[in-house]
Amino acid sequence: AQTAQQLKLKAGFNFVSFTIVPSITLTEFKTQNTSIEDIYLFSAAAGGFLSFGDSTLTSIGAGKGYIIKSTADATIDLSGTAISTVNNINLKAGFNLVGFSKNPEITLTCSQLMARSISIKGIYSWSAAAGSFVAVVRNALTGAIEQLDGSDPVITAGRSYFINMNSDETLNYDGSSVTVTGGTAPVNPALADLTISGFAKKAIIALNTSGVAKGGETEAVGVLPASVNGPAKMIMNFDPVKSGMKDRYFANRAPSRQTGVRTRPIITENTLIYTFKTSEEDGSGGIITKDLATTKVYGTASSKCLIFLDDAVATTYDWNSVGKNFDEVVYPKMANAFGVPTDIDANGKVVILYYDMGVKEISTYGYFMSDDLSLGSDGNEMEVFYMNIKFQIETGSTATADPLDPDMIRTLSHEFQHLINYGQRVMIKKLNGMDTWIDEGMAESAEQIVGGTPGTSRINTIKEDNSNKIKNGAPMCVWMGDDESYALAYTFMQYCKNHAKDGEAMFKLLIGDTNGDYRAVEKIMKEQNSEFTDFASVMAGYRIANMVNASSGIYGYGAENAVFNFSAAAYAPTSVDGLKLAPGGCVYIYPSDADVSSFTPSGQGTNIRFIRVNK
Repeated sequence: AQTAQQLKLKAGFNFVSFTIVPSITLTEFKTQNTSIEDIYLFSAAAGGFLSFGDSTLTSIGAGKGYIIKSTADATIDLSGTAISTVNNINLKAGFNLVGFSKNPEITLTCSQLMARSISIKGIYSWSAAAGSFVAVVRNALTGAIEQLDGSDPVITAGRSYFINMNSDETLNYDGSSVTVTGGTAPVNPALADLTISGFAKKAIIALNTSGVAKGGETEAVGVLPASVNGPAKMIMNFDPVKSGMKDRYFANRAPSRQTGVRTRPIITENTLIYTFKTSEEDGSGGIITKDLATTKVYGTASSKCLIFLDDAVATTYDWNSVGKNFDEVVYPKMANAFGVPTDIDANGKVVILYYDMGVKEISTYGYFMSDDLSLGSDGNEMEVFYMNIKFQIETGSTATADPLDPDMIRTLSHEFQHLINYGQRVMIKKLNGMDTWIDEGMAESAEQIVGGTPGTSRINTIKEDNSNKIKNGAPMCVWMGDDESYALAYTFMQYCKNHAKDGEAMFKLLIGDTNGDYRAVEKIMKEQNSEFTDFASVMAGYRIANMVNASSGIYGYGAENAVFNFSAAAYAPTSVDGLKLAPGGCVYIYPSDADVSSFTPSGQGTNIRFIRVNK
């Protein structure tokens, strides 16, 4: 039966399909319509265009998509034979120009067609009026179908569309609906499968692989199956006081590269008394500076440190032993692992000030202030860090903390790392200061290096997780200043150290790297261990190690596997509904076997990745 089709062309490109079998040849069609400049057919097999102009396109027919370039707006009336069947249209992996000679579904949109095959990566509908494509695409990470231009075009008979495929498939619209069959689903980059021998559970680990510490987005995890067999919560007993902050809550370590004129006198071993500047919070969020009178209790021409004591505090300690411990134990171990401190006052000394920090900071062991390393600043213009001689001592009591108490020595090492780190990076190399989580992780590691024993309180923080913060995805890269932040930063750095070929010497490499953030970790760990390919792989290895505690390889803690054993404490979150993770955040869930096997990520943020264990 003869029928007609009317083509309404716009000046420029027009994406069309023939709804009839034209009764004229391609040459006649072009000759009879002088506004037509050229006609193109895209060949998916050849990966390029055929055209009438270069004689590579010689015929036109139904079921194919064409691009007609017109020099002006035009209306063309065609006659021909009605179409009964088009048969299968073969879609190749990559781009295909598909013509719809008919459409059994009047209101089928691009996104609805894409939903019928996960292999469709995108559909592009040309808008002649706008001179551009309206794109509906599948998010490569999440699999979600997205309308890039806020519009979802309806598939219309007589038009053609670019369809981008992940694999070869077959499209057919001869029946009552448009079907897309065959092919394979694309590999979902958000999901990785891992089989771990010796680990009996099946699990899904969700983590935010971003290492951005400031300005990093908190991202939705999307749809997760419920955890049905997570480990029971293990209750630990430990001293919560000793797991508190090493650094004061308003510590100043912002980059400060100013060079000025010295305003403070230089301390030497011959200085017997000195008035330091100390700072404290004024009660309304501001900081006030006070003068503090002190007396030297240790220091010689050959010593590495000078120790001063608050004149308002009386002690009977053997300060000579305290000083020698720093000179002979702390200093050489710290210099070996992290580098030597600066010497802005050219006295070859590090000053340690023991003083009463007051009731507001009764739980602060010690701190370091970056302003002290800047000449002409409000600081003390020297290498100095501060220790609380009245840590956890009741107001009014004449008692003091023991400077040689193991926890005081750990804190001293912790603050010394901050001083070395800041001095090396900011003052000498003129680089930005390190992201806090890395700086604190290395400071916690300094405690272990000097003290020779692991950070039990930090380990117990993870095992106990009394706040439920860790099980619910506490971030590792965004510094919250709580016990959980210290614990995650410390154990991550220990994990890295144990898998670095140079061991603790990697800390010095981190301090010296141009980048003071996750990129430094990525670079150094790739150099130190070929099993790591990027920051995400390091973080994933750490999180898997905390769940699996493998006896060998990167899914354990190497030589310290027995020390950092968190497999019984890899708790499931309290709920999977509406979960969001900030950079470095992670959750473990233990779904049913069926849920593990069928799990497909959906609705997650750009940086969210999933590791499916023992599918």
